[in-house]
Formats: sequence, structure tokens, C-alpha cells
Amino acid sequence: MKTKPDKLKEAYEHLRSLGKLHTQKEFAEQIDYNKDNLSSAFNGDKRYLTKNLFKKICFTYPDIFNVDYFLSDNGDILKSDLAQKTTQSTDYYKDKYIAELEENKLLRIEIDNLKTELFDLKRATVKPDSDATTVSQQTGT
Repeated sequence: MKTKPDKLKEAYEHLRSLGKLHTQKEFAEQIDYNKDNLSSAFNGDKRYLTKNLFKKICFTYPDIFNVDYFLSDNGDILKSDLAQKTTQSTDYYKDKYIAELEENKLLRIEIDNLKTELFDLKRATVKPDSDATTVSQQTGT
């Protein structure tokens, strides 16, 4: 079972991941809560980790958060349909990210092979300047 500060941080991080806010100050403004009191709540001060705080969060974001999760430890933090969509979306982007990493790995290998090939070609085409050596030996310079 998660603690109230953990639940608060989880809600905050989820909203940040959605781009709904960026700072605790914005969070406080959006839920119409004193920023200093919200900061204290984030730090675990029980005086500010109230049902009222969690109700304000759920009231402000009714399509996102499940009020039962915050008030009675029932269910998930997200409303069930949103949780399913979020999971599906996360899985899609995770798979896409892994595919991109694999492609990048293959491209790095190809680049390294091309660098080696280029280095070998340069080395094979650079001939010692034998004429310059012969001239300097004949002139004594």
C-alpha cells in the first residue's frame, strides 16, 4: 500500500508526463491549493495530506484520476479506461523505442565498418614519395 506522499508524487509525476504541468507551483495553482502547503504535503507533512487535497486533485482532473484510489486505497490511480489506454500507449512507444535502438546499433556498426574501409583505402593509396627521397640523396640535402 502506497503512502499518501507517494500517491501525491505519483499524481504529480503522471500529470507532468502528460504535459499538464511542469512545477509544483503550477500544480498548486491548478488545484487551487496554497503552494507552501502543497510543498509541505510533498515532504510528508500529514497536516496537508488531507482528503480535501486529494479531492481537489480529482476534481481538477476528473477524467484522469480515480478518487477511490486516493481516499480508500481501492483501484488504480487512473480511471480504468485511461489506465488501459495509457498502458497500451506506453507499450507502443516502448516497442518503438526498442526498435529504434536496434536500428541505431546496426547503423553504428555500419558506420564503423565504413570508417575502417575508408582508412584502409586511404592507407593503400598513399605511396611513399620515393622521387623526393632520391633527389635529396643526390643533392646531399
